[in-house]
Amino acid sequence: MSQKKGTMSISPSAMREIERELSEPRFNGIPLGATLNDSLIIKLFNGLGDWRWKTRCINRAFMLRHWLHPRRNHGIRQPLPPRRVLMTWSQSTPRIDELLLPILQELGEGNCGVIYGHPNVASCLPTGVPRIGWQQIMKYEVPAWRAEYHRCRPEWNRRLRNVCRRFELPKGAFDVLSLDLMIASQNVAACLRFLEGSRPSVIVTEADRLNKWSCLVLAARQLRIPTVTMVHGVMHENAVGYTPVLADSIVCWGNADRTKLVAAGEPPEKIVVGGCPRLSRDLRVTRDEGRARLALNPHMAVAMLASSPEQQRLDLAELFCSAFENLDCMSAVVRLHASETRAPYAAIIKRHPRVLFIENADATLDDCLAAADVVVVHSSGVGGDALVKGRPVVVIDRETIPSGHGADLIEQAGCPHVQSSSKLADVLLKIILDANYLQALAVSADRFVSEFCSAFGPESARLTACIVRHAAEGSVQTTASQSPQPMSIQGGSTCG
Repeated sequence: MSQKKGTMSISPSAMREIERELSEPRFNGIPLGATLNDSLIIKLFNGLGDWRWKTRCINRAFMLRHWLHPRRNHGIRQPLPPRRVLMTWSQSTPRIDELLLPILQELGEGNCGVIYGHPNVASCLPTGVPRIGWQQIMKYEVPAWRAEYHRCRPEWNRRLRNVCRRFELPKGAFDVLSLDLMIASQNVAACLRFLEGSRPSVIVTEADRLNKWSCLVLAARQLRIPTVTMVHGVMHENAVGYTPVLADSIVCWGNADRTKLVAAGEPPEKIVVGGCPRLSRDLRVTRDEGRARLALNPHMAVAMLASSPEQQRLDLAELFCSAFENLDCMSAVVRLHASETRAPYAAIIKRHPRVLFIENADATLDDCLAAADVVVVHSSGVGGDALVKGRPVVVIDRETIPSGHGADLIEQAGCPHVQSSSKLADVLLKIILDANYLQALAVSADRFVSEFCSAFGPESARLTACIVRHAAEGSVQTTASQSPQPMSIQGGSTCG
């Protein structure tokens, strides 16, 4: 097996087994295996880990540093007002802001507090909402942390070596996961102290499997503080990245997500269908406005590839761009994932000067979807967004049987599946020239959307706020359609 960067990938079942194995021994009663999702998904499942010897040395140096100088806040921490809804906010991006802001407004600014991961969140919040940064809560008793970590570490190391051998993980995986466990133990120690002081009525997180928020949710569980997590993006088969659900309940978009969660072993009673506050059926800009903002020819059809941070992303971008070598009647755009820059695509950009590459922040998703006549994806959640907003989608995947969100788009939404540049060119032409074919795709897409998302925008925000209020009272409904009884938190608005 190669130990170079980005060459390792493991199965969902292997990830779950690694998580279970590393959940013992428990740190202050908390299973830290459940905090490893970020590394398991990004570095091992998606195959983007850096397993070079240099990186292993850096990770070991970080462990020594964190032992000698643990991560903590030495300043004064202002506690949040008690008995509020505590919302997590990892960073300010259009997708996260549009997911969380409507819920915050429905709950009432005076009833909420926010804990954020990135400083840019503070500027997007209403002025009256109390907020605290992740670094500000990093206060804990270092001697007590060291003693508990020293107790757990030998057994963690033994179990880590076992899973590395069993699943043939690269040598650097031991160092990565060891560092993750150390940092998680510090996070948990800080979260326990923070929550004991602030005692929120309920915690609402956009993703309970992120490294920071998983520590917060697990600490809340230990202190019997109710927790609600949300589905923040598209869910692949096996609910990879979403399960096991750590929060007391999860608000998913539609019945399609609910089915996947149940199949992955989640108890049906903790799954709540509430739609997606971020999604709407309409576009905020016109086609001409979208093309003007991207500086595209207003008279030519447009195809857009939405990239996703996967091992094969460069190969798929090359396949997409090659389709336009003899397709002069269409403009082509590649919109990069929020985690990507143009730099890795430099050679492709040079080979295909006709194709416009834009970074995620260069234009809003609505701008891009309004400009596009066809959206091309591999497994990006933009595919689902496009169908919701009435844009046809093509799935590009060299595999005969695709997986992930792309498989859902093909099997359930009837989206065309292409494996080559020539086939992509043929399908794109058929979509823009054959009105009957385009109508057939629209009919299939509407059937998919009805299962994909049950409520949109303000309606979903209202339903989700009701679910949160009920969670604070310990009575979460199993489906949004059950019409929760009127209830309020701290004098907030009722829902029914």
